[in-house]
Amino acid sequence: MKYPGIRAILIGLAMMVGTFVVLLATERLFYVVLIIGAISVLKGLFELVMYLFKSKENKEAHHVQMGLKAVYQSMLVVAMADGELDEAELATIQGIVHQLTDEVIPVETLTEAATAVGQDLKAVLKDIRQYAGQIDPEMKTLIVRAAVHVSACDGRIEASERAQVEKIASTVGVAKMEVERLYEEILSPEEDAEPTPA
Repeated sequence: MKYPGIRAILIGLAMMVGTFVVLLATERLFYVVLIIGAISVLKGLFELVMYLFKSKENKEAHHVQMGLKAVYQSMLVVAMADGELDEAELATIQGIVHQLTDEVIPVETLTEAATAVGQDLKAVLKDIRQYAGQIDPEMKTLIVRAAVHVSACDGRIEASERAQVEKIASTVGVAKMEVERLYEEILSPEEDAEPTPA
């Protein structure tokens, strides 16, 4: 059977139903079969619940992993919009990945991944679109936020980088208005709580 525990549930139910037929034959056998059937049903329910619970955890972990892959790929897509991966982009990508996963990606790995992304951009965007169908809205916003950070990391936003950010946002289903809000949030300098005296 597809789900664990279903067989035990069916056997237990069959035994419990069968006990009512046996009831006419002997009373003692009735209780024995009824108890065995109930135990089988409980065992099956336990196995099924454990499977469903475990499956849910695995699905959630899988979705988070897909979201993180999409974040990583979106940053590389934006970084390679001008055809090269510069120092500021490298540092920003490493910083964001470290912040999200506590892992440090070596420069060589990032350079190789960026080259691969630059060679087959359509395939990468297709992957991101596929991941987007399985992740939550917060992760989609994180994907675009990371892409905006990479596009703005050197203090100037090139048209090609901005176009890639908008393409990524469209791919994952984030509205253009949200992209504008993210750019404003990231580009606007933090204001001091107290005004500076004149």
